[in-house]
Amino acid sequence: MEMQKGGGKPSKASISTGNILFIVSGAFDKLGENVKRRLSLSRIGFGSSEEQAADARPDSEFLHKAETRDFIDYGFEPEFVGRLPVRVACDELSADDLAEILLTSEGNVLDQYRNDFAGYDVTFDMVDDAIRKVAEKAALEQTGARGLVTVLERTFRDYKFELPSTAIRSFDVDADTIEDPASTLKTLLDSNKTLLDATLLADVDRFAAEFAVRHGYTLKFRKPAKVALVKIATKENRSV
Repeated sequence: MEMQKGGGKPSKASISTGNILFIVSGAFDKLGENVKRRLSLSRIGFGSSEEQAADARPDSEFLHKAETRDFIDYGFEPEFVGRLPVRVACDELSADDLAEILLTSEGNVLDQYRNDFAGYDVTFDMVDDAIRKVAEKAALEQTGARGLVTVLERTFRDYKFELPSTAIRSFDVDADTIEDPASTLKTLLDSNKTLLDATLLADVDRFAAEFAVRHGYTLKFRKPAKVALVKIATKENRSV
């Protein structure tokens, strides 16, 4: 968290919020817009260049000017607001902020996805332009750092479903992957089709071995039968 200090041009200093308890925290949607309206910065007609510049600022910037009356007008009971004497307005996270969170925060969501894939013996490398694309899309979600989870889940959902049943053990994530995950996944699977077929053929032998253990009967699949099973499984997008 950054705080402004000193007079004149404000400088910024970072402080840790690890031991600070925040209560009644939330996005307070539309509160900034209400404050902006109260300050008469959103008006119809022609105004000075300064007023027009103020009108163009994000509504979230006006949260710093929120007063008790704004919270009451927002819907809080006066008795409740009176018990919250200290109010802290946080600036909206930019794409740069989200990229830093994605790369450096403790237990960040990107590492969580790496661990998820590692459970299937699959790894991935994410290039810088992919990090930037994730951060930009997360910023558009306007849900803070939660947007990172939304974007990454949208990207990796089908990968987590498809790759464990293939022989693919690593893949690269670039900006195109974030922009169109379905298309890039299809390209990845198509380019590794030989590995996929080999894995499915091995699955047939594995099934025969397990069948012999469970039922005491030995099944022998000839090569044409194995190939036919693999074709059916591939066509129906199912395991052997």
